[in-house]
Amino acid sequence: MRLVRAMLRQRRGAALTMLVLAAIATLGAVAGPLYRDAAASAATTAEVAQATPVERVISRTRIVEVTRSFGPAKRFSDDLEPLLPYRKGFETVGGLQIAGRVTGANTQASAWLVYRGNVCAHIVVVAGRCVAGAGEAVLPVSVGHDLGLGVGSVAGFEAGLVTRSGFSSEGEPVAVTVVGLYELGDVAGAYGAGRYTGDDPAEGAPVFATRETVMGTPFEDAVLITDFIAGPEAFTDLGALRTLVTDERDTGDQEGYAVSGDLDRLADRIDASHAVLGIAIQVAAVPLVLLALVVLHLAVTAGVLRRRTEFGLAGLRGVPAGTRWWLASAEYLLPALAGAPFGLLLGLLLVGRLSAALLPGDPGVTLTGETVAYAAIAVAAAIAVATLAQWRASRGPVASLLRRTPARSRVALAGLGEVIAVLLAAVAGYQITADTAPSGIALLTPLLVAIAAGLLARRVVSLLAGRAAAFALHRGRLTPAMFAFAVARRPALTRLLTLLIVAFAVAGFAVAAAVTGSAARADRARHDLGAAQVLRVSPVPADRLLAAVRAADPEGRYAMAVVRLRDEQFPMLAVDTDRLARVAYWGPAIGLPASSVRDLLRPATHGAELPVITAGTPGESVRALSSSIPVTRAAPVATVPRLGSRGGLADLGLVIAATQDQSADAREPEIWLAADAPADLRERLRQAGLGITAATSADARIAAADDQGPALALRFFVVASLTALLLSVAALLVAAESEREDQVRMLRALRVQGLPARAVWSHIFGGYAVLVTAAALAGLAATAVAWLVARSVVPFFADGGGPPVPALPPSPWLVAVAVVAGAGVALTTSAFAAASLRRAVERSPQ
Repeated sequence: MRLVRAMLRQRRGAALTMLVLAAIATLGAVAGPLYRDAAASAATTAEVAQATPVERVISRTRIVEVTRSFGPAKRFSDDLEPLLPYRKGFETVGGLQIAGRVTGANTQASAWLVYRGNVCAHIVVVAGRCVAGAGEAVLPVSVGHDLGLGVGSVAGFEAGLVTRSGFSSEGEPVAVTVVGLYELGDVAGAYGAGRYTGDDPAEGAPVFATRETVMGTPFEDAVLITDFIAGPEAFTDLGALRTLVTDERDTGDQEGYAVSGDLDRLADRIDASHAVLGIAIQVAAVPLVLLALVVLHLAVTAGVLRRRTEFGLAGLRGVPAGTRWWLASAEYLLPALAGAPFGLLLGLLLVGRLSAALLPGDPGVTLTGETVAYAAIAVAAAIAVATLAQWRASRGPVASLLRRTPARSRVALAGLGEVIAVLLAAVAGYQITADTAPSGIALLTPLLVAIAAGLLARRVVSLLAGRAAAFALHRGRLTPAMFAFAVARRPALTRLLTLLIVAFAVAGFAVAAAVTGSAARADRARHDLGAAQVLRVSPVPADRLLAAVRAADPEGRYAMAVVRLRDEQFPMLAVDTDRLARVAYWGPAIGLPASSVRDLLRPATHGAELPVITAGTPGESVRALSSSIPVTRAAPVATVPRLGSRGGLADLGLVIAATQDQSADAREPEIWLAADAPADLRERLRQAGLGITAATSADARIAAADDQGPALALRFFVVASLTALLLSVAALLVAAESEREDQVRMLRALRVQGLPARAVWSHIFGGYAVLVTAAALAGLAATAVAWLVARSVVPFFADGGGPPVPALPPSPWLVAVAVVAGAGVALTTSAFAAASLRRAVERSPQ
């Protein structure tokens, strides 16, 4: 041990290099699981925030029948009391509501008289106040305006149902005092459990009142409600969440209430996002760990080769083999063990910073048992690589160890390894093309292609460099001949070439994936929304919507009226086709020019059938506004904005002309706006008589998609790949240091024989420059091959949807910039290494 300590003191640089490389390997191993857990938490938060109200609730409903013979006192029985059981991670909201109609001065409207727990904390009261006692109610602003009811007015509410023959009353009207007018606020979100969206006027607007007011109203049927609204804590254990949903449904079947909600659908999306994160981040971390181990192997091999004479002398003096192995290994094993905790702590620190910079909400980084296990595996791998490297470099008989130059490696064995690497890349590529859901080795295809390219390029570059050296030497060009011979005959440089090619190729692929993913998310967000901005409008007849939009935008450049038709069998949009080409997002994947849509949907003679363009096959007719209209397919398309791969488009003007009751309110009326719509257009739309209830933009959807699992995984992929590229540059320094002693001795001998001083630097830097340039070009070629073969394994969307991945990334110049920047860093490092070696040559004794 005293001898080992002396060796460590004497060779501090080698020990420190080993410690740093072991720490980097540990960091690379723990960075994946640390970032994955933080990204999973951020992705869960993003998915929950973007979920629809019905995807965040478990809703119980029960129809309670109360006969007229029951007096008001009976209505306060336990049968009408909402149950409020506790569920961990959920907010429990109870309610009671009655269907009927509310009456104003001269008109009336369908409505629900609703009691809902803590409603005053969630609605936005714009006039008056919220309800506080019996006989009080708050009305939606639109209902108050339509019925002429303001704060202080007395409205009538009558329980009953709207049937084909008219309104069927269930009791006597009651008078309620309007104490306030409100906008939905949180009621349209998760708190309302999807019950009160205001999308369909036929469903009736919610008139909120106290429980005493609702229970004191004569009725026959009431809806008793218990809603469990999931909070962030509910999604920490998705298995328990699904079990709760199943238990609620089973209990509902047994106790006679209906259970609804799409919480399990949201859980499936979160699971899919987590699965993408797990696979993508592990695959992204593999090149970083692999390159760290390869560089470590190079460093150990170089150090042991410089000490072969020591091992030979120790064997010559009779030192036992076990002691010789310990002396050869201890100065690498001990720094490797010491580097593990540094790598773990550094991983926690750096991933914490990375999470704060890249992840929404700064979810934080937590050390887990799995992370410690990965760190232990990385240390074991580093020790195994170091042991293998020193064993290969120090094995052999004493006579062989006393030689300064080791025996050449077996060419056949090396060639077999290269053949295996190429075959693995080919098998992985074939698996991608043959499997609809590639997994296993196919996920490592980009890395395998890079390794195969590096090994093949190593052979080609060595061959070309040897011939170039002979050509230059025959023509008396000494400096080019020297660095060409260096590339051709120095094994350390050819190994470095392979390492650089792998790093350049992986970094280029990561940048291509990130750029393509960003473009794909933007394209899908615009397609799913339909336009740059979409405004939701209060219920209004379709002809009024069309006229108002045209009045607010007479030139037809910025706004387009859109109506969702009432056909549940085949989704359909009716649009103002005169403005479609200028307002709607019409991507190339649709398969039809936007300029031809108007002519297809508004032919000169269309007869009794409505022309439509569809993705999928429509029925013979479509339910449009208040009528069922026969349709004819004008043209097929691959996909329809907003509706996707199953849906259709019709001309709104023709739909209005074909409907029987043109005064009926349109379902889900919208206004689509172009990206360059002026800021005052919304005010002009309001002045035209349209009430805007909500607004959504494509930019907001893109930002939301950027917070989901696939986008978070691609960010880590880029960071890990660029870090691996920097690590490969560090390998250049390791290679330079490994050959420093031999290079100084050789170049000093040449200097004595008249070699100019500037030729020393040119020889060293020239070799590295050729190496880096060849690696950059081969890395770009490997990136192109890997992208053509393996782009389908990149997780752009958790649900596997989205547009086809292009064979050429949207901004290929960014890939080239990343590789050129890496090459620039490598060349700068080479220049410093060459300058350092030149100084060492000049300082050497003659």
